[in-house]
Amino acid sequence: MQYPLGQSTVHGRIDPARCFIWAGPLTERPGQEERLRTFLRDLKGPRGPVAIIMDVYSFPSEYPDDVVTTLLAHDFISVAYIKNLEDSFVHKKTRFMPLGIDFHTLSRPGVSEPAGWGHGHPPASVDEQVSALNGVLQGAPPDFSSRRCTVAITFALRTSGERTSVRTRSGSDRHRPPVPFITREDCARYVTAGPHKTLWTMANSGQRLEAWRAMAACAFVLSPLGMGFDCHRTWEALCLGAIPIVPVSPIAKHLVDMGLPVMVITDLREINQANLRRWQAYHGQWLTSPSRAAAEDRLTSSYWTRLLEPEAVVK
Repeated sequence: MQYPLGQSTVHGRIDPARCFIWAGPLTERPGQEERLRTFLRDLKGPRGPVAIIMDVYSFPSEYPDDVVTTLLAHDFISVAYIKNLEDSFVHKKTRFMPLGIDFHTLSRPGVSEPAGWGHGHPPASVDEQVSALNGVLQGAPPDFSSRRCTVAITFALRTSGERTSVRTRSGSDRHRPPVPFITREDCARYVTAGPHKTLWTMANSGQRLEAWRAMAACAFVLSPLGMGFDCHRTWEALCLGAIPIVPVSPIAKHLVDMGLPVMVITDLREINQANLRRWQAYHGQWLTSPSRAAAEDRLTSSYWTRLLEPEAVVK
């Protein structure tokens, strides 16, 4: 089975005895910053010199200064693959790693409890979830031009400020200038505005299979900022053959540089019928280009494990 990129599908091929892994989240729970300091302080050989930072917060702006300094100067870390790595931050040790698809929530015990994402979904193994994803993709239109020229909306349309993205704290950033971000609430207001309703295909955000089927049927998926700058929805859309429409953020350049078919917007008004038709036609041409195979390889877990030190990968 070919595994799409996801935290669980990459971790499954890494030997923790040979690879440094920090799995965050950094500041979501009390004491996490100190645990990360301890993690870095206690790193010693002979494990491989690779660190994978799994976190929803942006690096380096939302990390403590001493943690950034320690990680970058650490003798046992030669390269750090970091999620939500800001594209303006350049260091010889750091590499961007995508968030990928969330296969881990439903594969954990207790997801049927009424708390957090996964409520109402029965537990499922990673293999079961990947099979479900592949089944949805097999039911997609046979070619991209026959997909609906609409945007799948698979997130909750809240406009009250609930779950405001962390990206509104740009005024306190140390390593990059403030940037006006398009929030999830901005997206919700634009989607629910009367003149734009014909642009969307609505799906129940609480029903994963319904959301996946909408993504597979549509040419586009609107993927607002998640808990961090990156969002699982972006990678779900790409794996289901749709074009994610992504608001500009400090990681957007990474997506473009990877050669992925994403549309990065700076203004929600860019989402209009004329642009959707133009973007769908352009992507149809991209599907026949030589760059397609390389871009699609980046959506697999095997691509990212190949980038790690060979001795850290479970054969």
